[in-house]
Amino acid sequence: MSTLFCSVRCPAELILKTYDLIRDLRDSGVIFIGGFHSPIEKDCLEILLRGSQPIVICPAKSIEKMRIPANWKPLIDNGRLLLLSPFVPRQKHITGERAQYGTYLSQPWQKRYTYFMPQPAVKP
Repeated sequence: MSTLFCSVRCPAELILKTYDLIRDLRDSGVIFIGGFHSPIEKDCLEILLRGSQPIVICPAKSIEKMRIPANWKPLIDNGRLLLLSPFVPRQKHITGERAQYGTYLSQPWQKRYTYFMPQPAVKP
């Protein structure tokens, strides 16, 4: 499994290279795990969802009563998409601290890391 970490702000040339890399990895069948929180990560998730490889999404909030996007439902039903969260129902909102904790929890499954972080992802 691989993961992707992107800061909220990245230079345009890096963003385009990221999209190309994600397409190549998707076409190679690489499995991804991550929170997919930043705008670039969300774009990459959309690219990955067009493939056939499994994906694990670890939102930095509770998944109980989480609104599931319509395009995720068939992927969840056929076992291609898994939602995984250690957060309790009262933790309904994404925070930087929860995102870091979720990243930490997903590390045992990660074999490869792809980092595109020219600026810190979490504000101090």
